[in-house]
Amino acid sequence: MKAKKETTDRFPTWWLFYYVLRKAYFFLGIPFFLFCALGFTEMLCSDRYFGNKVEDYVVTFGSWFLLLAPGIWMYSRAKTRREKIRKVVQTIKESGFYSPEKGYEGLSLTQGAYFGIDLKNGTMLYVRIYPGNIMDVIGFDIHNFTRTVTDDKKLEIHTKYINLPMVPVPSWCAHPETASNTMHAMASRGYDYPVDFPRLIQEKRKEWEQIAGMPVAEVF
Repeated sequence: MKAKKETTDRFPTWWLFYYVLRKAYFFLGIPFFLFCALGFTEMLCSDRYFGNKVEDYVVTFGSWFLLLAPGIWMYSRAKTRREKIRKVVQTIKESGFYSPEKGYEGLSLTQGAYFGIDLKNGTMLYVRIYPGNIMDVIGFDIHNFTRTVTDDKKLEIHTKYINLPMVPVPSWCAHPETASNTMHAMASRGYDYPVDFPRLIQEKRKEWEQIAGMPVAEVF
């Protein structure tokens, strides 16, 4: 019997279907189930309601369940991702080669992504957990990114990695324009690095996997 192959896809084939379904739940499902839940609850609590139909109670409690359960499930998953990311980031901070200043790091709960900038050491760290149950842990210095592109929603870091030429940083992690300007100012200034921080992060992939309990993608 063949062992089950562990996926390395950041976004598996089912993700598009789940993404569309989630959008439909937020924009259509929540208003509909909220209307049904409140309407039937008011009906059951009304003095004018003399019925005792099982269907009315099924619809009422079913509406409340479908309104609340998906949100609770998604929030629980997001919190789990956040804790895994925090553990990895904290371990890297303890190395002494990455210590971001206050206001120069952020974590997006909804997208499971972290980004921080260490002005003193000239290093940056990107950590993200993808729907395919795989994690990116990528260290940057002023030598392994080529340019940045910004808009209101994200910062795009164009890298020198062949298999990951661009890294998207959500705006919840860092203000795109501010982070971009800071990175280019750091590159113009120049740094003397005691260690190759990006390589150090890659060489410790197995350690990050043990901490997070999931595979960490290799970048090259």
